Amino acid sequence: MLTDFKDEDFENKIKSEDVSVIQFSAAWCGPCKSLKPIMDKLAVEYKDKAGFYYADIEDGGINTGSAAGIRGVPTVSIN
Repeated sequence: MLTDFKDEDFENKIKSEDVSVIQFSAAWCGPCKSLKPIMDKLAVEYKDKAGFYYADIEDGGINTGSAAGIRGVPTVSIN
């Protein structure tokens, strides 16, 4: 399952992972809602290989989204 992610978590969570996968999303985004169950499944399947995160760009993930160059949602970033 994806871990909810907020800007203040960036240093502690994302930078400490060897590989991190972030789904940038928004509550109003229909395609984001369709993608989330797929990402949840991948998070379970690959939990030992990467950290999987969910960032709502309008609810606490906006600074990280801007810094990552996110211009639209859904966007999946692999770091």
